[in-house]
Amino acid sequence: MMGPWLLYGALLNQASVAIFQGQPGSREFSSFVCSASVTHLGLVPSLATAWQREGPHFPLPASLRCLASSGEASNPELYFWLSSQARYSPVMELCGGTEIGGGFISGSLLQPQASACFSTASLGSQIVLIDVDNGDQ
Repeated sequence: MMGPWLLYGALLNQASVAIFQGQPGSREFSSFVCSASVTHLGLVPSLATAWQREGPHFPLPASLRCLASSGEASNPELYFWLSSQARYSPVMELCGGTEIGGGFISGSLLQPQASACFSTASLGSQIVLIDVDNGDQ
């Protein structure tokens, strides 16, 4: 799911895509991110947790403007730390994926964003919250 979104988004925004083959926690990955002058870095929370525990193998590049996360549950403390390592760049969350044919709720750079939270329904989604205890919608 993320691959097609990555390519479509890059083409739509006339951006470049940097794809690394190997272990994302390695020094080679760190070197690749820096040398490619990555501006938007996608990751899973477990990678951020490993960086917090062991320290990233590199300072996040000055070119980095946004971090994106999906695939696992996250927490505000972890993402505040991660953001602080990237000059307080925002960390955008995406929920939903392959199993539903796309994300259904996400963060947005166009709205205020709380760490490890979602701010909007994904494009084409209509979210309805139901209180099962009270039957309210």
